[in-house]
Amino acid sequence: MYLFIFYCFIALLIAVDLYVWRIWKYARKKTKAIALYLAQLLQWIVALALTSALPSSWFSWITLANPELWQTLILFVGLEILRLCILPFFKQAPSEETLAKFAALTKIFFFWMKDSVEQAPEELELLSEAMNENEEQLEVIENALDLGETTLGEICTHRSEMVVLSMKDDPSKWKKTILANRHTFYPVTNESDDDVIGILDTRNYFRMPGFGQKQILDQCVDKPLFAAENNTADELLRVMKSRKIYIAIVLDEYGGVVGLVTLHDIIEELLGELSEEEEKRQADIVKLPRGLWRISGEANLKDVSKALDMNLELDDFETFSGYVIGTMGYIPEDGTQLEVQIDQLMIQIKRIAGHRIRQALVHKIDEPAPSFNETI
Repeated sequence: MYLFIFYCFIALLIAVDLYVWRIWKYARKKTKAIALYLAQLLQWIVALALTSALPSSWFSWITLANPELWQTLILFVGLEILRLCILPFFKQAPSEETLAKFAALTKIFFFWMKDSVEQAPEELELLSEAMNENEEQLEVIENALDLGETTLGEICTHRSEMVVLSMKDDPSKWKKTILANRHTFYPVTNESDDDVIGILDTRNYFRMPGFGQKQILDQCVDKPLFAAENNTADELLRVMKSRKIYIAIVLDEYGGVVGLVTLHDIIEELLGELSEEEEKRQADIVKLPRGLWRISGEANLKDVSKALDMNLELDDFETFSGYVIGTMGYIPEDGTQLEVQIDQLMIQIKRIAGHRIRQALVHKIDEPAPSFNETI
């Protein structure tokens, strides 16, 4: 009975050792070093325990001096081979919460070790000072410093702008949606937009010989990566890097979909607007002849305020559509066209869809009145 309990204890130590190795595989700097130390220590403890427990006759073939020492070394190498064989089967990375708990627990016993990750912002600030002559590099470094404070809720594409593929639709409609848009990845939903069951990769989709729904799900749809809206961009970047994933679905505290974030979005936080998005932003606000402006409802309110040279209510709204509808106090029905005056702006709403303003013509009242008969 005693021997059975002993071997159960050894099996438990081996399981814990493998778990620590798994943390070591995905952990960062200080936590990685601690995990390596603990994993090696546990491996030696198991080897020593097995040396005293296993019959010496099993190792009678060892004719060298200090046979127990060689027996321990052989068992350690055997455990190392076992670890190399088993660890690749643990493909899923530990959650950020698990890594954080492990780091917090080990800090109690390894408090003297300096955490280079925690010092990274200080090092970046010193580097920033040294490079103050190069404005572009300085901007990238400052953005990197802010990345740890930028939440996913701030940079995600809102759910109302997501292009999704519904299981309720047939494959022919999926194909039309994919061809009508320029995205590489599409969320696949089941009963509702909050029920995301996978991410379709069009690179695999267009290599398929047929387009049956079951075939698409089996060959082109991967499990989605979910992230909380209050997680920071640098946390998600580390997870994306370790799991080699390009897109994540952002959820609120109740499990509802807030939007999605791509690696492209995070890179833009570091490098600024990329050319394609910059062109789109400029197309959202177009100056027309005779003092008219054509403004998309999705246009950023700060950009609108800057273009019109007016102080709009930037604290309460992010988009031009939100500003207009919020000031009006009600949401017009889809398809409605109307004209409203807000502060010093005369706004003719040309198109409303999905309970949001899509396009509008805008004229500043202090300028000569134009004709609103412009083509959107």
